[in-house]
Amino acid sequence: MTGKIPLVVVVGGGFGGLAAAKALRRAPVNVLLIDRSNHHVFQPLLYQVATSVLAPGQIASPLRGLLADQENTSVMLGNVTGIDPATRHVIVDAGDKKGLRVAYDYLVLATGATHSYFGHDEFAHFAPGLKSLTDAESLRNHILTAFENAEAEENPERRKALMTFVLVGAGPTGVEMASAIAVMVRTTLRKNFRRIDPKSAHIILVDMGKRPLGTFAENLSEAARLRLLQLGVDVCLKKAVQAIDADGAVVGNERIPSKTVIWTAGVAPSPAGKWLGSVGHTRGPRRVGESCRWQCPVHRGQLTCYSQPGTQCGSDFETVNPAGACRPGPRTGNRKDVQVKPGAYGREIPFIPIDLNQKKETGTLHRRSQREVKTELRIGQCPVVRGVPCVGDSLELKNGSL
Repeated sequence: MTGKIPLVVVVGGGFGGLAAAKALRRAPVNVLLIDRSNHHVFQPLLYQVATSVLAPGQIASPLRGLLADQENTSVMLGNVTGIDPATRHVIVDAGDKKGLRVAYDYLVLATGATHSYFGHDEFAHFAPGLKSLTDAESLRNHILTAFENAEAEENPERRKALMTFVLVGAGPTGVEMASAIAVMVRTTLRKNFRRIDPKSAHIILVDMGKRPLGTFAENLSEAARLRLLQLGVDVCLKKAVQAIDADGAVVGNERIPSKTVIWTAGVAPSPAGKWLGSVGHTRGPRRVGESCRWQCPVHRGQLTCYSQPGTQCGSDFETVNPAGACRPGPRTGNRKDVQVKPGAYGREIPFIPIDLNQKKETGTLHRRSQREVKTELRIGQCPVVRGVPCVGDSLELKNGSL
């Protein structure tokens, strides 16, 4: 080893990337965080920005400000377009510089997830999703403009279409968004218009599943469904969306005229997997490389893929078990389990049990049935450097042993 201080490049300034950068504040490394935006966004509250409950500045903070007191860390505004694992370079478009090569000793990929249209990418133009602050602001402007246009519209059919809102996907985002729109038309907009009644807006939540919040306990799903009905939301279950265009959506065999269709149905991993040569993933197991082992990229105890030494993948991208089978990482409201044996590779990792019934994020109800999960464990701190997360953010205990 030389006396050179290792450089850890963190790609992504979301929850995972920011946590990784801050956890390395006392480590003997330099950290470079690269993100296409200069701010960190608290994503669970994006729906409140989209419905004018919160201003964008209330859920966003400058990355440079959050890391200003961390002397070993710098921030770079740029769009990562690829990785060269052979030479350990990250390819970045920054400002007017295209294809800039940034060398790294260790790489942390925390690129998050994007919208998944399940093979119907043509829906994206007509049914935007909600993953960024830009998405939230654009959706807010679109919803408010729909009411403004309805106020000026003379044709009853076109006015009805303007005041019809279709949300595709009854997961946490869809349920939150539908209920937030329903509350907005009954409170914020209630007295703002003279020619239309905002309370007459038709809000439709569509899902192929048998119940909303399908990953939650049945009693919670039923409580959510009843609450949505109380708010005036039309919950359409066991129906697939066949088509979406500028004039509405086809749900089952019925066409619903609407000028606002919002996609809340699913997520897909970022292109980072392709940069590393792994197989794209939607559902089920996949393989990144023939040899996946446990080792912290700076200290022992953290997850890494040995098919690409020195690279760690954030939990939204993938997690790996010692056998080499890779699964999608844990995410809000739908955490996937990872089966590991501490000490099988590298150093034993300490674990801290958490309460299954606690709220996972502010402002949302994220709760799992004990019938579904026996015990959920949160990864503790790195055995060498205090505060370094070791393997994503959760493991699951099966049959009383790890």
